[in-house]
Amino acid sequence: MNMKRNLVVLFVLVALVGMASAKSKAGKESVNITLDQKQLEGKPEAVMSAWMGYGMARANWISEHVLGKSDRPKDYHRGFEEELAGRESLSKIWSDLKGSDATLKDAYLDQLAAVEAAGFMSEYVWTYLGSPEWKEAPQGLRLAEFEKWKTSNLADHKVETCADVTIEEKAK
Repeated sequence: MNMKRNLVVLFVLVALVGMASAKSKAGKESVNITLDQKQLEGKPEAVMSAWMGYGMARANWISEHVLGKSDRPKDYHRGFEEELAGRESLSKIWSDLKGSDATLKDAYLDQLAAVEAAGFMSEYVWTYLGSPEWKEAPQGLRLAEFEKWKTSNLADHKVETCADVTIEEKAK
């Protein structure tokens, strides 16, 4: 069991090293992942690994959809699809880690895994992590169903974000 967990952690670390310095094709921008050490303090290593995966998923999304685009606003803010990719990755990594070590516990990540298992990750991201820049809800959201589900499954839920991803212009 621990071997599988260690392999997952190793994979996440190797991928993080590659993504932490992702650059646009022109080499003028870089994507940086930052973990919130204060929020992660005292949590198991597996929790940090899951949050690194969240950051990597967002960094990958930015690298594929944002970097090098001439029509990108200078003050880029995370979008719905980017955040969805991050939370889906976070939930998947956490579920995989728990599958190899059932003693792992984290209140937020356990609730997020329940959201994913119930098929409401898009609704969760829209409802709990929405931004004023997100003008129009994506097609197909089941918001009324999610509202009913979250009443009994996410009581006293507090959103956590223990990693961030930024785009930085490189100095000339």
